Amino acid sequence: MAKKISEFAKSNKTIQRDTAGADTYNQRGLALAEQGDYTQAMAQFEEAIRLDPEEGTSYNYRGFTYASLGEYDNAIADFDKAIRLDPRNGTLYYNRGLAYRKKEEFGQALADYSEAIRLDPRDASAYSNRGLVYAEQEDYAKAIADYNQAIRLNDKLAEPYNNRGQAHAKQGDLVKAIADYDKAISLNPQEASVYYNRAMAYAAQRDYVKAVADYDESVRLSPPQSRTIKDWLAAIGFRIAFFIWKRLPKPKEI
Repeated sequence: MAKKISEFAKSNKTIQRDTAGADTYNQRGLALAEQGDYTQAMAQFEEAIRLDPEEGTSYNYRGFTYASLGEYDNAIADFDKAIRLDPRNGTLYYNRGLAYRKKEEFGQALADYSEAIRLDPRDASAYSNRGLVYAEQEDYAKAIADYNQAIRLNDKLAEPYNNRGQAHAKQGDLVKAIADYDKAISLNPQEASVYYNRAMAYAAQRDYVKAVADYDESVRLSPPQSRTIKDWLAAIGFRIAFFIWKRLPKPKEI
């Protein structure tokens, strides 16, 4: 990861790059970020940048930490610096695309994901995330095409199936949507959002028994702090619909 230690002139000063020391701080920062301690992780990445300001990896890590904190402008500024230092690294464009998508700057996000794909045509996640941008723009045909390519490249990822399921649901094809959600759950049974999405599809089919079961599972898997008023309203709505459906007169057999 680290580049060869060298000296360079800037503003009439000679700066020594401590690449090995920067790498040590980066590794500490990554470990802290994995634990969710972004404040301490940020301090480690900043020290890595101080030790070796010409290593793009440190800016990338700090940018991703900013993005995790919702500071997308700061994240983009760091990804810009990383790209200037390492312009052929597709991961950097991918990460900046994530930040632009969060800011709903979809044109910039599409450009970055497309560049990530150009640099690494085997990157399934780049196709899947570009598909999300197309879906945000309600271009579901292009979104599904990207999800299909992501699945062709790596059929073990749950995310493209979940994303494609949502696109099928938006197009009104609930059967295909549920099939994709089924596959996503088989690949990652701990992902709460897929159960929620499948619950919504079952509810649209008026299969309230399955909808309630899936919604309950999504709540069970979600951290309590992530649950919103919208979640609780959805839970109540499913149960009211189920209650009404159970009491509707059933058609007589002929």
